[in-house]
Amino acid sequence: MESSLSDHKQLFLEVGKLTPVLNKRVQYAALDYDKLYENSVKSIDSVEDDYCSLEKHILENIELAKVMKTKVLNPPQKDWINKDILNKINLRNHLWKETKRKPTDENTKKLFEKERDGVQSMIKNTKKDYYHRLFHETYNKPKKMWELINTLAVNKVKNSCAPPNLVSNSNLITDGTEICNLFNSFFSSIGADLANKIPNEYHTNTENILMYGHNYVHDVTLNELKPCSANEIRMIIDNLDTNASAGIDGISTKAIKCLKELIVEKLVITINKCFKAGIFPDSLKVAKVNPIYKAASRSDSSNYRPISVLPVISKIFERLLYNRLSDHLTQKEFVIEEQYGFRPKSSTLTAAIDLVTKIKTQIDKKDIALGIFVDLKKAFDTILTKTIKSNLVLNIKTNKHNLRKQNKLKLITPRTNYGRKTILFEGVQLYNNLPESIKKCKSVETFKSKLKIHITASSDD
Repeated sequence: MESSLSDHKQLFLEVGKLTPVLNKRVQYAALDYDKLYENSVKSIDSVEDDYCSLEKHILENIELAKVMKTKVLNPPQKDWINKDILNKINLRNHLWKETKRKPTDENTKKLFEKERDGVQSMIKNTKKDYYHRLFHETYNKPKKMWELINTLAVNKVKNSCAPPNLVSNSNLITDGTEICNLFNSFFSSIGADLANKIPNEYHTNTENILMYGHNYVHDVTLNELKPCSANEIRMIIDNLDTNASAGIDGISTKAIKCLKELIVEKLVITINKCFKAGIFPDSLKVAKVNPIYKAASRSDSSNYRPISVLPVISKIFERLLYNRLSDHLTQKEFVIEEQYGFRPKSSTLTAAIDLVTKIKTQIDKKDIALGIFVDLKKAFDTILTKTIKSNLVLNIKTNKHNLRKQNKLKLITPRTNYGRKTILFEGVQLYNNLPESIKKCKSVETFKSKLKIHITASSDD
């Protein structure tokens, strides 16, 4: 066919039937839990009362209980699709075939159209109700809410999250082993590198560490750990997340829960031995580290954060230790009230509520609310272990903490035509930008007086 739209000759291309893309199939090693339990029952009595023997027994039986299975990586089915919708879809498809087979049959055509409209309406309403219920259930749970949003945003087969390449000293690294070694080197050295940049005076001077309450008398010596019981370990195992990944030893949470009643007494004996001897098994100190991408360039190792996948049994050990240390320190009133994280009935929400309450109180008193917010880079990795240990055994009175407790900074806020004016200072810039004459004040009263004059003068300007 000739056309004035183009001066090129017409090209004809015949396209045959495209071969559909088959879903990927992968083989994996699964556990036959019945076989695992049966094998363990036969050999549990021969296990010695030490952790190495128990760990060896569990690993051997896991290896014997492994079976190879094939998994088809189907795209995830929409969670709101239920059995009723699938039945409706099947009926609609059947009527569609009947309509194509009998194009002149009006009754079949009407039935198909009715079923088609019913399926569309049912899918729309079911989907709407499903997501409305999920968002309602997670209304006061930010973490669950974000998990739900991420699930909705990424509903596809997940591939490997490993970065294809990394840049190190201007060199492009693509080999998988070298990438792992680079991550390992970076994650293991970043804490020490940052800690070395901290002036040495802060490494040795422990007066600035706020660890105790006001007028606290040191009496937190813990000579021995309370022995654990079988019921305590059972409760910890029951509370473990079944969907958590196995550690580097290959022992999964499901396997531990399957063998719970068989190994619980052995765990009691071995853990209590470790408590008494003051040791932690070396095999439980090794973690499988996954680099999780944060932001910016994917070729920069500093843009990844390490997530350690711990051995399951180490989680049992650590929970037992945590319970004992937490109870002891709480009983001794060792932890200050301002410690919001990692405490029962306390969280960042509690900190936010206290902050807002204090700001509102200052506003009601027509005072200035001063806030200094500090974010520490790699705080856990750069922690001064020697300093923390020394504070656990020495009675050090923290001058800054006592100063903060005894002398609250209360400044009158200047009035303006717009009512009360509240100044909120964020970050350490508040202190850094103050004149040297204020920074070098030797008494709190002098500091308060000069700071008040400085703020009032700045506001007038």
